[in-house]
Amino acid sequence: MTSVLIMSIIFSVPIVAILSGTYIKSRKMALDKGGVDKAELETLLRALTKLNDENRQLKQRVENLETIVATPEYLEKVAERELSAAAEIEKLAKLLKKSS
Repeated sequence: MTSVLIMSIIFSVPIVAILSGTYIKSRKMALDKGGVDKAELETLLRALTKLNDENRQLKQRVENLETIVATPEYLEKVAERELSAAAEIEKLAKLLKKSS
């Protein structure tokens, strides 16, 4: 049973490669002929527009986050959290040493 599975996997890889290569060649020939379906082109344009909008929104979010992180108030809060975490770690370490 295992050998049948292994053989089918081995032979499926080249078959998939041949089929996908054929599909890609046929799409390239269609593009070269200008035979792109108008509905497909419109779908691609809508998808491209949606992706451009999402990219623009993500860039804006990153800029906002960069602005927040770069402010002195935020940096002070981060430093305070780190100091309090370090103090808490020291307390726990002392408690562990006492209990040992």
